[in-house]
Amino acid sequence: MKISILRRLTPMVLSVLAFSPWCRAQSQVAGDWLGTLKTPGPTLHLALHIVAAKDGSLTATLDSVDQGANGIPVSAISLKDSKLSMTVDAVHGTYEGTVNKEATEIAGTWSQGQSLELNFKRAPAPSAAATAQAPKPGLEGLDDFIAQAMKDWKVPGLALAVIQGDEVILKKGYGYRDAEKQLPVTPNTLFAIGSITKSFTVTTLGMEMDEGKIDWDKPVRDYLPTFKLYEPVLTEQMTIRDLITHRSGLPRHDFIWYTSDFSREDLLRRLQYLEPSKPLRTTFQYNNLMFMTAGYIAGQLNGTSWEDAITQRIFKPLEMTGTNFSELDTQNSADFAQPYRKGSDLKAELKRIPFDAQCPNRCAMGPAGEINSNVEDMSKYLLFHMGKGKAAGKQLFPRTIPCRCKSRRWSFRARLSIRRSGNPVMEWASSSLLTAGTRKWITAGISMASAPSLRSCRRIRSASSS
Repeated sequence: MKISILRRLTPMVLSVLAFSPWCRAQSQVAGDWLGTLKTPGPTLHLALHIVAAKDGSLTATLDSVDQGANGIPVSAISLKDSKLSMTVDAVHGTYEGTVNKEATEIAGTWSQGQSLELNFKRAPAPSAAATAQAPKPGLEGLDDFIAQAMKDWKVPGLALAVIQGDEVILKKGYGYRDAEKQLPVTPNTLFAIGSITKSFTVTTLGMEMDEGKIDWDKPVRDYLPTFKLYEPVLTEQMTIRDLITHRSGLPRHDFIWYTSDFSREDLLRRLQYLEPSKPLRTTFQYNNLMFMTAGYIAGQLNGTSWEDAITQRIFKPLEMTGTNFSELDTQNSADFAQPYRKGSDLKAELKRIPFDAQCPNRCAMGPAGEINSNVEDMSKYLLFHMGKGKAAGKQLFPRTIPCRCKSRRWSFRARLSIRRSGNPVMEWASSSLLTAGTRKWITAGISMASAPSLRSCRRIRSASSS
């Protein structure tokens, strides 16, 4: 009897003895790690947070510090001997690294379309006193920097919001919304936000996708049977994702709408006469008409117009009470920026120009660039996205939508250099190699890069951009 019991106990004891070192090894990598990802562009700084459960299993999240994308879920993480493996489905990336004997460093390779060196060091544990007394990053010198930049670039006025974590730490206007009358810019000054409007269109489509009304990769004709393009294959194969990622194969064709009074429905019918210049999904070609189409579909799925869908799904829940779709509404408000234009020569004088008279109220191209807003409202919109779609404690925008919207085969890098007399004075760069959160920078990059060519467009003109 005793021998029988011992036989049963022996495997159990051996299992515990074998399991304990494994648990200890897993727990050794638990904690916070700081990493640097060496890309062809700027080096990206990452933070890896590993948690070891009582049973020895590991879970983790990843932060892309430079890109402001925090809490990216690590789909799978394992440690075998000294080899650490991770899979991050949200960005289609994998990591293989080696933990040193002291468990203070991890050296390895990040793979996401290409292989890049990614090394981690264990983050120092902050003292309780340091954590309690840690000051917020200062904004000393910001006002002087902005004043000098406005002088250098002859910007009459701008509005700025700075967000740290989930808190707006600065909302401020600089310069004048009306240079002739010396009226100052305030956080409530309305500006045309131009192509940032496109993000509202995609956000609304994302909400509709979560409701089962649409699929990014289903043909456009499934939702808009009258949709017709120049080539039958494009008509049949164009998807919603194609419309909003500028890979339709069509060049801009902006003149069809820029000087016309066509309605949104008129422009949709005329798409069939616009020739593509590239095959579908082969080239990035910025196209406002495709975004207009996407916005029209968003309105149809909502049983309303695009404008009403945006109002119901975004403006009202976020209490963006100052934001509108109309230049007339803007001009009837108490606080709005007058439009100005300056030539490409920095020595050129700034000139006041009139608001566009051709389309003063709810234009056909609205989903591509119609919204007028202010820093007060746009800071709410930014917090909404930084909070992964939450507003007032309610999940309006599904947390998984950004990951589902990101295509495995599309990455984007952007670099903007500002030079004076041939010497660089400011450089801005972005990479989408790591996270879908980079889209914030891509949006900014596109807007900045497009500004010279779009300066005369009616929806873009204003004293400045917020």
